[in-house]
Amino acid sequence: MTNEAPFSLRPASWEADRESLGAVRIPVFVDEQAVPADMEWDPADETAFHLLAEDRDGNPIGTARLLPDGRIGRMAVLRPWRGRGVGSALLRALLQRAREHGYPPVFLSAQLQAMPFYARHGFEPLGETFMEAGIPHRQMRLADPAGSAAGPVELQHRDAFLQHGIRMLRQASRSLEILTHDLDPALYDQGPFVDALKRLATASHQSRIRILLEDNDRVQKQGHRVLELARRLPSRIAIHRPAADHQEQGQNFLIADRSDYLLQRMHTPYQGEAGYRNRRQARRLGELFDQMWEHSEPDRALRRLYI
Repeated sequence: MTNEAPFSLRPASWEADRESLGAVRIPVFVDEQAVPADMEWDPADETAFHLLAEDRDGNPIGTARLLPDGRIGRMAVLRPWRGRGVGSALLRALLQRAREHGYPPVFLSAQLQAMPFYARHGFEPLGETFMEAGIPHRQMRLADPAGSAAGPVELQHRDAFLQHGIRMLRQASRSLEILTHDLDPALYDQGPFVDALKRLATASHQSRIRILLEDNDRVQKQGHRVLELARRLPSRIAIHRPAADHQEQGQNFLIADRSDYLLQRMHTPYQGEAGYRNRRQARRLGELFDQMWEHSEPDRALRRLYI
């Protein structure tokens, strides 16, 4: 006779299974960990893939979700079921889902006490400790089992660029460089992207964000949240204009921690690639950026907007 009671997993619909998901998340996060209820539920629930663990009578005992950008979260198991393999089963199922459906490389924000659990499943820590809902966390990402860079992911639409850009920003802990023609608002003026940029800028005194903006006409006329953030954090975010002979590169790119990169080919809209842990390509783009930055100057027109 086994000491481990049986359970099963199934995909959950946010519309149909919200009450069942709440039957786990509220006791774990709100009641046990004192997370404010208005922080526990967020708009990401509507677009996430949810998993529900149930006992043999169909009662909810565990939950987890996977966001389109590869972020795993809301991992929760009711107290009587902890240590029985429910959390591991949920995590393995989400990883399989991510592989089979072509998600970006997965990552998560782990509470410090849960880091050994995720490490056993192949995750490695990234960046510094930060507070979320009053609880210390640390970013973790799934380590490459071969220990080498994964091949680039081909991107063919705007949403893919946005999701990979947000993911890279959330993983970054030190530096970000952006070469952009006009700070395309469809990518760079979106709330989740700006929020992730702010987190990086304020995460550490060593954080360094540099932006080379070729054409400032649109941002001057329409405004931009990245400019507002740079105005509030001038020591962390610098915006320069490239020299004339360094403009029209035929590509835009983003480099995070000189490890991950997002490359947009300008001859076709929203065509390019995302590379993770590809230090060789990230370093090549970084050297180009450094050369352009050396010959650039602060954008005087934008500085006047700050005053």
